[in-house]
Amino acid sequence: MNVLASLLQMTRGCPQTVGKVVVGLSRQLYSVTLRSIIGIKRLGMTILLAALASTPALAALGDNSSSVKADQDAMKTNASITEARSFTVYEMRSSVGTIVREYVSRGDGRVFAITWRGPFFPDLKQLLGSYFEHYSKAAKLQREGHPGRHPLNIQESGLVLQTAGHMLDYHGRAYDPGLLPSSLTANDLQ
Repeated sequence: MNVLASLLQMTRGCPQTVGKVVVGLSRQLYSVTLRSIIGIKRLGMTILLAALASTPALAALGDNSSSVKADQDAMKTNASITEARSFTVYEMRSSVGTIVREYVSRGDGRVFAITWRGPFFPDLKQLLGSYFEHYSKAAKLQREGHPGRHPLNIQESGLVLQTAGHMLDYHGRAYDPGLLPSSLTANDLQ
């Protein structure tokens, strides 16, 4: 109330002048508020981009075994490790209950296969890495040729990817046939 009384006194009681002053102040306040909101959005985007850029590269098909640790960190879980003759299996359970297994060759230390089972699909872009574009193109071609819902079965020289299931029970596997150890068959990938 004191602000209005001061305005009336400064403008010698002329209501039109008071109105112009109030409108001018409102515009300035709106302009300052709008600039603040834009600044906050820019700051938020900058922080988000910095966080995304600093995210470590995650283990993916064809990557080496040292990158499996990054998957554990991304899924916020620990991996149980199972040793076999020619490979090691790292099993991780995501917070939503999906189990991901990464098969790593003892010979060259590369991830040669990935399997999953659970209520939700895992992040295939993360898990397939450099194979993701190959998968995307093949999946698109398969969907165009067979419209509707059905299991995905990509069988190509550099990538085999199979998915199946229904709501809240999805499973699948992806592997590079050229990286499979000779002592292992695709049916061994569970």
